[in-house]
Amino acid sequence: MNEVNTPGKHRSSTRVLTGFLALLFLAAGAAKVAHLSMMVENYARWGYPDVMLYIVGGAELLGALMLLLPRAASYGSGLLGLVMVGAVATHLMANELPMVVVPAVLFLALTLTGWVWRCEAFDTMWKVVPWMQPPTCEEGV
Repeated sequence: MNEVNTPGKHRSSTRVLTGFLALLFLAAGAAKVAHLSMMVENYARWGYPDVMLYIVGGAELLGALMLLLPRAASYGSGLLGLVMVGAVATHLMANELPMVVVPAVLFLALTLTGWVWRCEAFDTMWKVVPWMQPPTCEEGV
């Protein structure tokens, strides 16, 4: 059995992607929570109240921290994926079509990350809720 497909083992490229996403969302979340002028201007232009900076920024910070914990990384990917769906919708409603690409690509990267870390997440959940069936983490899955 090769290491790439062994349950619980992950390619170094996936770890690098997860780390990159965590750093990216830590920076983005911190910028929103710190009320950087660019963020405040964007949210005002889109018609969102100031409190949304704290909500979205907090979700990004929480999701980024969750990405750094293997057993929580899948859940963090899900949380950040929801934030990216909101970002895509916001850019579409604001008729900023070129800006849709970035959150869409991030959504795909988060989906991949969540899938790779799913076994660790379900392993934790299975211990908490014993009647749940854990996913099959077989070779090639």
